[in-house]
Amino acid sequence: MEIYTNLTPCVNGHWFNAAIHKVCPECGAPAQAESNFGATTSPDSVGNFGATVAPGAAQAAANDYDSFGRTEPARPVSADAGNFGRTEPVLPNQNDSAAASGMFSPTVSINHETENHVEPVVGWLVCIEGPMRGNDYRIREGYNYIGREVGDIHIRGDQTISRQRHARIAYDSESHQYFFGPDEGRNLLRVNGKTIMNPVELHNYDVLTIGQSKLLFMGLCGEQFSWENV
Repeated sequence: MEIYTNLTPCVNGHWFNAAIHKVCPECGAPAQAESNFGATTSPDSVGNFGATVAPGAAQAAANDYDSFGRTEPARPVSADAGNFGRTEPVLPNQNDSAAASGMFSPTVSINHETENHVEPVVGWLVCIEGPMRGNDYRIREGYNYIGREVGDIHIRGDQTISRQRHARIAYDSESHQYFFGPDEGRNLLRVNGKTIMNPVELHNYDVLTIGQSKLLFMGLCGEQFSWENV
């Protein structure tokens, strides 16, 4: 005698042979809906029990798809494509030695000369002692700010001079006078060996002490010469 098998779960999760029992013999609950688990087939040549077919398996096989559709292989991304494009390295300016060494670019001094105009020189400072001994610095009309790296006059190499606005020297074209005094520097200033706390008038051959540097002052304009009279 052949016994047909139709294993089906009840709503409480107990499995029973629906071919023999209409309800679960363990708890008396009905079987779950057939559509949730797929249909079972009658016995076939495989064995005494029919094979359980997964939901939608026949249709998937016919369409050559699995339950989630066909899986496509991943495609490689080209080197020059992407959401953000290719990243290019930032190269330092080869003409800038400070930038190439990882430091800030050097400060460029103020250019007093343009294509159609040259701001006249009204005097000079000549370094007679210190790291820049022998160098001369031009003085222009109005304020001339003195610093180690930034300003109108750069006295490089002297670490006792502030980076910028340590002192200032000025020329008044109306009175033909020169003045020298402190600005934002921490170290004291001296004129002819005397400490100054406020601006003082300068005369030719005065010696200015800024940090560890000494500068000789020479004025161009005065009673004998003035750019306004040329």
